[in-house]
Formats: sequence, C-alpha cells, structure tokens
Amino acid sequence: MGYLTVGKRMISSLIYVVLGVVAFFIMNRFLGSLDGRLLALSGAIVALGTFLLSTIISIKLRLAQVD
Repeated sequence: MGYLTVGKRMISSLIYVVLGVVAFFIMNRFLGSLDGRLLALSGAIVALGTFLLSTIISIKLRLAQVD
C-alpha cells in the first residue's frame, strides 16, 4: 500500500511539472516578441508555482493519511 501512494504522489508531481513546462512553452509562443529576460522570469515563476502547488498537495495528502 505504501508503494502505491508513493507512486501516486510521484505521478501527480510529474503531472504538475509537465503542466509547468507546457505553460512555459505556451508563454514562449505568445510572448516571443518580448524581452528574453522577462520570458525567463515568467517561466521561472510558473515553474516555482507548479512546484509549490505539488508540494502543498503532497503535504495535504500526507496529513490526510495520518488522520
């Protein structure tokens, strides 16, 4: 049972990473005419946001398992 929940957590965090990369490429398409530093900053913000979201969700899953 423990391996199954670890696998689910890894898959969910992988999904968030993939969504962050997809959002970054969509921004790259639409904001291609803007400055490269702004694009890099927006990509970093998206990556950080998806990482924090996946971390918060995994912590909530862990707390739900304890209860």
